Amino acid sequence: MIEEVEIATNVKLNPLYIADRKDEIEFLRWTITIISSILSQDMDRKQVQIGTTKMRMGLADCIEFENILKSRVEELNLRLKDSNDLP
Repeated sequence: MIEEVEIATNVKLNPLYIADRKDEIEFLRWTITIISSILSQDMDRKQVQIGTTKMRMGLADCIEFENILKSRVEELNLRLKDSNDLP
């Protein structure tokens, strides 16, 4: 590939320039890997937050249902007490 570039541009590439470009490419690859890892962790956190939100909503629904049941039980207990008090 180096030879092809040299032939196409009629310029002899400096080995230090080539090494520098290789280092730059490796640095960019490393940076991409780090950024991908961070984005992946962020996505995982968002999934956990979504799951937590769904759990909270489910828990709120359960608490609301429990309160409805308690209210109904109290109502039935009052009816039972009233029916027992009848002569």
